Amino acid sequence: MLATARLHLRPHLPEDLGDSLRLWSDPATVRYIGGTPLTREEVWSRLLRNLGHWQVYGYGYFVVQHQGEFLGEVGIAEFKREGLQLHSEAGWVFLPEAQGQGFAREAVQHILEWFSRPTSCIIHPDNGPSLKLALQLQYQPHQTALYKGQPTVVHHRP
Repeated sequence: MLATARLHLRPHLPEDLGDSLRLWSDPATVRYIGGTPLTREEVWSRLLRNLGHWQVYGYGYFVVQHQGEFLGEVGIAEFKREGLQLHSEAGWVFLPEAQGQGFAREAVQHILEWFSRPTSCIIHPDNGPSLKLALQLQYQPHQTALYKGQPTVVHHRP
């Protein structure tokens, strides 16, 4: 578990399925992440993948909470993406109502300090808020590529 001044970060638990489903089934959330809302079954598989990262690597994705309320997910993963040259991959996704309040920056900055190794992230070129956050976190654009038929900007952070 990790904590910042405002946030509590912890690995997922099976009982997080409802909150994760609310996040990943929201069309606004997935607009630049695959574009299609996920089903309960798909979210369950994602949750199990998150749990597996902790078992295999000793790191993974965190649930982000503020005053006990679910805000989103951030983490470091080894997704082994086809056709992309990546370090360990950082990612963040927040409920629409949790965006624009500095939560993502606070949470991601904290996990990057905790992880303390080079990371990459991939961001859709139209996702302005995430591109801005990546630059604030010292990610540098490395290349633009297609991933699963969609354009993506690969960023690296030393």
